Amino acid sequence: MDGRSGRAPAWLRDPVLGVLAAVGAVIVAVYGFSVGPDRLRDLMFWPIQAPLDLTFAILSHRVATSPASTPAERRFWAALRTAGAFFVLADTYQITALLAGREDGWLPALDLQPLLAGLGVLRVIWATLVHPVQWTGRDRVRLWLDLVTVIVGVGTFTWYLWLGSEQMSAAELLVSAFVAALMLVSTFGLCKLLLGGQAPFTTLTGISGAMAAALFALGVALPPALLEDPLEDLVRLAWLAPGVQMAVTPRLQLLALRRRTPGRPCTEREPRRGAGWLPYLAMVATQGLLIVAVVRTASIDRGLIGVLTGVTGIIGLIVVRQVMVLRDNAALVRRLDDSLHELAGFQDRLWHEARHDQLTQLANRTLLYERMDAAATAPGPEQAALLLLDLNRFKAVNDTLGHHVGDALLVHVASRLRAGVRGGDTVARLGGDEFVVLMPGASRDDAQALAQRLHEAFAGGVTIEGRHLDVGASIGIAIGALEDADALLRAADTDMYRAKQVAHATS
Repeated sequence: MDGRSGRAPAWLRDPVLGVLAAVGAVIVAVYGFSVGPDRLRDLMFWPIQAPLDLTFAILSHRVATSPASTPAERRFWAALRTAGAFFVLADTYQITALLAGREDGWLPALDLQPLLAGLGVLRVIWATLVHPVQWTGRDRVRLWLDLVTVIVGVGTFTWYLWLGSEQMSAAELLVSAFVAALMLVSTFGLCKLLLGGQAPFTTLTGISGAMAAALFALGVALPPALLEDPLEDLVRLAWLAPGVQMAVTPRLQLLALRRRTPGRPCTEREPRRGAGWLPYLAMVATQGLLIVAVVRTASIDRGLIGVLTGVTGIIGLIVVRQVMVLRDNAALVRRLDDSLHELAGFQDRLWHEARHDQLTQLANRTLLYERMDAAATAPGPEQAALLLLDLNRFKAVNDTLGHHVGDALLVHVASRLRAGVRGGDTVARLGGDEFVVLMPGASRDDAQALAQRLHEAFAGGVTIEGRHLDVGASIGIAIGALEDADALLRAADTDMYRAKQVAHATS
C-alpha cells in the first residue's frame, strides 16, 4: 500500500499490467499443466509469442517518445524498440512458415528465426553496454570491484551449470559456451547500469528486466532434445514466460514516468544505493553452490564438513555486518540530504526576503535595480518605460483609521498592480505609499494605457475592511534607456509630482 495515500501502488492498479498478468496465468495453466488438446498447444505457441513481443516494442516506443524521458533514456528505449521489432519479425517469419506447412522455414538452408531473435538480443545487450554512467574517483574503483564480484559469481554458476559436465559433445559444448558468454555479457551490462547510477529505468523496471533476461537464459539453456520429450510443454513455458516479463518491463517504466515532471533532468547521478546488495548476493549464492557441489561428491569427511561450516558461518557474519554498515551509511546519507535540502530552502528564503517587500511581497528596491540591470543588458529593445505611483490621501488614512487599515490598503494596491501589468513587467514597492512598474521594451503609448487603467481602478476609491476610502493615485511616467536607472527614476518622480500638483489644483 502507498503509505501516503493508503492506495495500492500504481503498478498493482494498472489495467495493462492486469491483462499481461492474466495472459501469463493462461500460459502457465496451458503449458505448465498441459491444459487442452496437444494440437491446440502446438498451434498456440508462436501466435502467443508474437503479440507479446509486439507489446514490448510498442511500450518501449512509448517510453522512448515520452516527454518525461531524458535524452539518454530515449536512446536506450529506442534501442529496445528496435530489438522488439527484430523479435516481431522473427515470430512473424516462423508463424507464416508454419501456416504454410514449411516447418523448416521459408529458407531451409538458413534458420532465419533464431538469427533475427539473436539480433534483437544483441541490440539489447549493446544498449546496456553503451549507456553512459559517471564513475569517478574512489566510486569508480568501488563500483568496478562490485561489478567484478557479481561477474565472477555469475561466471561460477554458468561454468557449473553449462560447462561443468564432462559428457558433452562438441556441438553441445559450443552452444553452452555461447549461452555462458551471453549470460556474462548481459549480466555485465545490466549490473553496470544498476550499480553505476543514472540507469535509464527505475529499480522496479530493472528488476523486471533482469527477471526477463534470467528466464530467457533458462529457456536457451534447456537442451533441444526436451522438445521431443513429455516435458516439451515446460520447455515452451520457459520460452513464453520471458515474453510476458519483457512486455511488463516497459509498462513499469511508463508508470514511473507519469510521476515525473516532463523535461526534468535525471537527478540520480550517484550510484544506486539500493543495488549495493548485488555483490553480497553473488557471494552468498556462490557459497551455496559450493555447498551443493561438495554434498554431491562421493566422499565427504568430517574435516571437510567442519571447514565448510566454518567458512560459511564467517561469510554469513561478514555479510550481516556489512549490511548493517550499509544501512547506517544510507541513513547518514539521507540525513545529510535532508540537511542540505533544508539549507537550500533556507537560502531561498533569505534570497526572497532580501529582495521583496515584507508587507506586499512585491519586489523591493534591490530587486528592482537587478531587474533594470538585466533588462539593460538583455537583447532586444533598449527602451523601457517606468511608472511611479503615489497614493493620494494615504497619510489621512493612517492618521484617522490606523496603520492596520493603511497596511491593508497597500496590500490591496499591490494586488491591483499585479493584475494590471503585462507578463514580464516588474512591480516594486519603494517604501511608504510609492510603487514602481518597470516595463521593458514598452513605448509611451503602452505606459500611458497602463496609467489610464490604474487611474480608472482607483477613481471611485477602494473599500478596505468594510470602509470606503476616497483615495486616488498620482502616476508619473518616464521613457528611456536603462543604463542610468537612477536618472530614469528621477524623471518618473518629477512627472509624478507634476501629476500630483495638477490633481491638487483641480480638486
